[in-house]
Amino acid sequence: MKQTITLLVTALLMMAGVQTAQAQKMKIYFTSGEPVGYDIQKIDRIEFEEALPVEEPEYVDLGLPSGTLWATCNIGSSGPEEVGNFYAWGETETKDTYSWATYQFCNGSYLTMNKYCTDEYYGTVDGLKSLEPADDAATTLYGDGWSIPTKEQFEELVNETYTTCNRTTQNDVEGLKVTSRTTGKSIFLPIGGYRDGTSSYDTNSGYYWTKDLYGGIDNLARSFSVEVDSYSAWDSKSRRCGLNIRPVRAHVAPPTYNLCPDDNHPHAIDLYLKSGTKWACCNVGANSPEDVGYYFAWGETEPKTTYTENNYFIRWNEVSSHDELKPEYDAATVNMGSPWHMPSYEQLEELQQRCRAVEWTEINGVKGVIIAKKLFLPVSGRYYGDELDYPYTPTFWTSTIYSSERTPNMPNPSWGGAYIPSFYLGESAWDITHLPFYLGLPIRAVCE
Repeated sequence: MKQTITLLVTALLMMAGVQTAQAQKMKIYFTSGEPVGYDIQKIDRIEFEEALPVEEPEYVDLGLPSGTLWATCNIGSSGPEEVGNFYAWGETETKDTYSWATYQFCNGSYLTMNKYCTDEYYGTVDGLKSLEPADDAATTLYGDGWSIPTKEQFEELVNETYTTCNRTTQNDVEGLKVTSRTTGKSIFLPIGGYRDGTSSYDTNSGYYWTKDLYGGIDNLARSFSVEVDSYSAWDSKSRRCGLNIRPVRAHVAPPTYNLCPDDNHPHAIDLYLKSGTKWACCNVGANSPEDVGYYFAWGETEPKTTYTENNYFIRWNEVSSHDELKPEYDAATVNMGSPWHMPSYEQLEELQQRCRAVEWTEINGVKGVIIAKKLFLPVSGRYYGDELDYPYTPTFWTSTIYSSERTPNMPNPSWGGAYIPSFYLGESAWDITHLPFYLGLPIRAVCE
């Protein structure tokens, strides 16, 4: 949206100290230095359009080590498959012609650079190698915290340790789909070629600006390219050309929480539940709230290295009474002592009713959910065999065996199992479900 401000020509000239009768022409100078003259007698009014704040784009957490959050769309697009706007490097507005004659940071040629120059061969040296915020289209559009990615951020994005990358077609648009190995979330980078002069080139590939000069060749800037059968964070393009921009958001420092009075864990966290139940500040076997602790098969009291049906020998009808674990098979009681024990289904349900919404956050670099700003559950996943599945969500065992009579609306698979909480990455709502007994899960104890 834009706000329009109208000024009478005479008022404008008076503010400039010029009398209307004496002025025949008015010159407007563009940032390129090119002047345009106008006959004042033919001008009725001048309108200035003030850009209003633009809503921040949606972004996803790909679980990257830097914490970089990637926007889901290019600048100027309304969906992931739209190519969006094309910008010359360092310019914050689109235009019809992409050439040295129209480029903001030179005086008509690549040998007359007036900003972002490290070699006098290319122009006036200022030593700047990376875009300043005022010249970053993402920052000027969305505000502090947003920027054009650096070369290193693109390298991290396509690092096979953290993501998988596949050129694919999404809603009839070709592009690169990048999927996180830890969070399972993805972004799509559509291909749209690049602009040079007034024409489009190489439309079977995609090109995205970084905020960095190429290094040693000041008429070039680093770019990320998506080719037919490859992709590269080491590409470059002439600064005059028009490329797409996929903005990134800097890692937002999570709020701090004062969860425990000291390091003598575990502490009983009072959430003021009607039952009087207090929840342990950390998992069984953990030394802090952000530590995952031990993994247990349901009804077993010692951790192990492999969790399968073949090495699970507990008979649930022998270790439980009225669908609840007996104390001698309760890993919380055995490992932590009385009065600690595993939570029952009813206690988990009470926690859910008291705190239906959770907040995803980090403590000391460990992701997880915070409940009522007092109880932190670190991401843990669960073990099947010796592989950790769903490592980006928290969970833990309850002491209660699944019963279709207790929860008739829950799926009723043949394996039954015991109840657990189910959290969804980035979502505030959570559910209660159940899993097979032999899987390895953490345990969060309770006491009364």
